[in-house]
This record gives sequence, C-alpha cells and structure tokens, in this order.
Amino acid sequence: MIKVFSHLTHIDQWTGETRIDFDREIDGVLTYEDAWELICKYDLESEGRLLIAYRHDWETFNLDSRFPNFEWPENINFIYFTDEVTSPVIPPSEYTEISVSELIRILRLPYRLENTEDTDC
Repeated sequence: MIKVFSHLTHIDQWTGETRIDFDREIDGVLTYEDAWELICKYDLESEGRLLIAYRHDWETFNLDSRFPNFEWPENINFIYFTDEVTSPVIPPSEYTEISVSELIRILRLPYRLENTEDTDC
C-alpha cells in the first residue's frame, strides 16, 4: 500500500529551513500511477497548484510566451507545470516510486508518499 499525504509548509524565519505545519493522509493506493492520479485529482479539488497543458491548447493559452524555448517532444501530448517552475515538466514514460517522487520535487508540490509494505509497483 502506498499512502499519499498532503502537507502545508512554512519557512522558519530563524533557520531558513522548510518546516511541515500540517501533514494529512489523503488515501492509500496500490500503484504509483494511482498515487499520481490521486495527487492530480486532490490538487485540482483543493490547492490548484498543478496545471496540465495539452499540446492542442498551447497557443490558445499563450503558453509559448511563458515558455518560449520549449519544444514539444515527439509523442508527448501534455506537460505539467506550476506557478513556481520555470520550465514545463514532461510526464514520465512510467509512473514509478522514483518518477512520482521526482514530479513532486520538481513541481514543488506539497505531497509525499509513504510505502507501507512491499509492493510490486
């Protein structure tokens, strides 16, 4: 079982370190792909930090002005981004523990995963 947690953080004014204020379990899932889908769904319903841009909407939302040097890779139809990232994030070819953890880190999302038992994900 993979538990997905959402947390709020703040920057400690004395040390400059990021501290967790609140850690809440969202749900448990069986695969890392399900974990990422849960994060996307939960974020859409609550925080709204994670944005998904589809290739066919790129010009409609004028995203080429935000990411002027971005070239769409072949066979990629969408990318992830947040207000905090400076370049779009291409989805992984496979959603594994490493790839989902990297998405969370690179996109600076307030989520974490906890593997509670052996899984074949």
